[in-house]
Amino acid sequence: MEEYVKRNYEKRKSGTAHSKFPVWDYRSRRGSLSASASNSSNDGSSISSISSMRSETEAESVSLSGTSDTDSIMLSDPYRLTIHCLTDSHEIYPMMDIYQPVIDWIDPDLHVVKVAEMTDTNGNTENHLDVYTSHIPSISIMVFLHEEGMLGCERIQGAKRHFERSPWKFHHSEQVARGRVNPYPYNSQDFYYTSEDLPLWAVRQVHYGKEHIRMVVFTSEDNWNDMVRFYKLIIGSEPDLHRNDFCLFTVHTHIHYDIQFALKKLGGETKPRPPSCVKLQFRVPEVGHIVPLFPNVCKPLSDTRWETMDHDGNTIILEVTGCPTPVLEKSLDINRKRSDSSDNSRKSSNSDKSDTSDKTVHLSGFYV
Repeated sequence: MEEYVKRNYEKRKSGTAHSKFPVWDYRSRRGSLSASASNSSNDGSSISSISSMRSETEAESVSLSGTSDTDSIMLSDPYRLTIHCLTDSHEIYPMMDIYQPVIDWIDPDLHVVKVAEMTDTNGNTENHLDVYTSHIPSISIMVFLHEEGMLGCERIQGAKRHFERSPWKFHHSEQVARGRVNPYPYNSQDFYYTSEDLPLWAVRQVHYGKEHIRMVVFTSEDNWNDMVRFYKLIIGSEPDLHRNDFCLFTVHTHIHYDIQFALKKLGGETKPRPPSCVKLQFRVPEVGHIVPLFPNVCKPLSDTRWETMDHDGNTIILEVTGCPTPVLEKSLDINRKRSDSSDNSRKSSNSDKSDTSDKTVHLSGFYV
């Protein structure tokens, strides 16, 4: 085994600095790109986003656009995107005990899956899809883990054993690499669930770059283009990766991991079914300029929270953070200074005029 590891992992390009990590440690190979790995699965499990290849010192502050301070602020918010699961009051803590350990594999202090009590008003019971063709819950949570150890499969296998315990159940397995042989046999395409009204879960192996928590929305073929535009509008940026059947956004970046949001187009007769007990919540700076562009009614839940649905019927909550837009604030500040300067100039030039003239200057300044 030792000879095999050395033969396969000690090869280095000429001029490459010697790594301080053992040859079997994934960190000794971090940053290397493999063309074959980038296409090894349909769900994008071998795709490392653009943010994963940024330097670690820039990871927490870099913006997707590279120019907007607002984007940097939003990227630094680990709760920019959260998934809210609804259940009966007596099931809240048991459900948290089931779901949180999966997120703990990435960061024990991260709580992006929220569990709340189901009420008559917050449950989405509308479902306009045919029950015979719509059998895939539209929302899934995927955790991408690095491997550690000589054999390179212990962590993934341990994670999969977690999904074999009750109340987890196997849901389905995707076709691997469009019918080709899977070069990573431990990186299977299995999905698990606890209820048909709750998200699917999966674990994958990431071969380079950071680890990921990826929220995926399975999208109908008919609404694909509209769904991409809808979520670009909410997230406020272009995707890191956009293919004809897959779209990926980075919504939070950490020095060790990323939180991603992805759209995956379903083909053929397979249709997504919005889970009635799941809501996606996005934090946004403001909603006034995007609500008129939504396909469905956006109703207020409170002073800072709004609820709507996407084109496939998934429930979306928008939490308004009130994060200022730097360009707008700068423009308003400049206009304010110009207005003050103009008023002071008028007052100085007309200080010796009559009271009637003073009133005229005041009124003209008011309407400027």
